[in-house]
Amino acid sequence: FIAERETHTQYNTERDTYTKYNATVLHNTCWILPDLLGHGQSAAPTTPEAYSTCTQAQLLHEMLFLENVTRLVCVAHSGGGPLGLEVCANSRRLDARTNSLDVEGLVYAEGNVNEADCLKFAGVVRRGPPNLGVPTPTSAELAAFGRFVTAVEMTRVSKMGNVLDRLLALAQHTPVEYIFGAKSRGRRFSSENELLRNGVTIHYVPNAGHSMFRDNPEYFQQLLAAFVQKWQAAKANEGGGPSQVLGDPVGLDLRRGGVEDWKGSQ
Repeated sequence: FIAERETHTQYNTERDTYTKYNATVLHNTCWILPDLLGHGQSAAPTTPEAYSTCTQAQLLHEMLFLENVTRLVCVAHSGGGPLGLEVCANSRRLDARTNSLDVEGLVYAEGNVNEADCLKFAGVVRRGPPNLGVPTPTSAELAAFGRFVTAVEMTRVSKMGNVLDRLLALAQHTPVEYIFGAKSRGRRFSSENELLRNGVTIHYVPNAGHSMFRDNPEYFQQLLAAFVQKWQAAKANEGGGPSQVLGDPVGLDLRRGGVEDWKGSQ
């Protein structure tokens, strides 16, 4: 999440992956980078129900509420894509206590769209649940259990076949942008073709693969900054008045398009 709150704090739970987020383009923002349950420094419950997309979305809303976040951009990557969609699509229902969470937009960064995106989970699911030691599982056992249950849940959600429909429905009232690493173009994900067939624009990060935020962090941040700037300018033009920009977007001019963008049906 790129969030607005009273104090700007960097949350880096996976430093090897995210330290480069502290570069210059979005240096005035608050980054909140939670791990999925069972991953990184997040808890690893032993009840499968805790790993459901709905439950994790509720936990994320609780975290945002406790951090006094009022405005944010959600950046959902890979298997976390459907979870980010759940957070954005149900922000009002999940935040019923205050109804004050303003989702500026969703950035879907090679997020899962269909069952084919879950091929990387197939082996994990096929092996079945790992054994948990009694009475106290080890951290390695808990991590393996978390990976297994997450794989099962992401496969379930992707098999439902309604992720793309929900993304397109969300875009009717909340901006949604799609990012792929240029090295993934036409190679890894059938969801890429599905998105293009439905007329969406995919922005490709040059010299980057699936982990585009790590492979080319400066371009990735510039792209995010340009999205935020475009969304907030559009909101101001709709009569909402001037809107303070989240962070300090000084990046790409999205009106020009370019060789790294590709719009479906063109």
